[in-house]
Amino acid sequence: MAKKKKTDQGAEGNGSAENGSKKTFKIPAFGIMGTVCALIFFPTTIVLVVGMIPTIVAYLADGSKKKSKSITVGAMNLAGCTPFLLKLWLQDHSFEMALDVIGSPRTIIVMYSMAGVGYLLDWALTGIISTMLYQKGILRREQIERRQMDLIEKWDKKVTGEIPLDERGFPIVN
Repeated sequence: MAKKKKTDQGAEGNGSAENGSKKTFKIPAFGIMGTVCALIFFPTTIVLVVGMIPTIVAYLADGSKKKSKSITVGAMNLAGCTPFLLKLWLQDHSFEMALDVIGSPRTIIVMYSMAGVGYLLDWALTGIISTMLYQKGILRREQIERRQMDLIEKWDKKVTGEIPLDERGFPIVN
């Protein structure tokens, strides 16, 4: 039986090694492809890197596992970048045009203001949802208390857990 356990552990070890090697292969492949795409579409990369700085900051500052704040800020920030990306793509997809787009104060104001709208949305929705969940919890507590009162009426104080019990779990009668 001891040999069987070792065999099972060995099989698990081989499976995890394969999964680990697949994961290590995926990361460089995506990194290489991302770098190639960033170089091919360099003007777009410039506009996105400068425009999406608030999203990067939100991602680094967001301590939650799901990174909901960075997703909200990122979506709104990308919406703010979109008109300027369209201008870049439709007029002249060149390095000079990308610098002209980024050099405009209006561009930066719109991009970063939309990121600010993302922060506001995250703040407001977090408050609204937490209030709703708190109220739902209060209603649930009231339902449980009503149910407990109904059970006490039906079964007397025996169901409250307040009656002293002996070591075998039987009520102590005075």
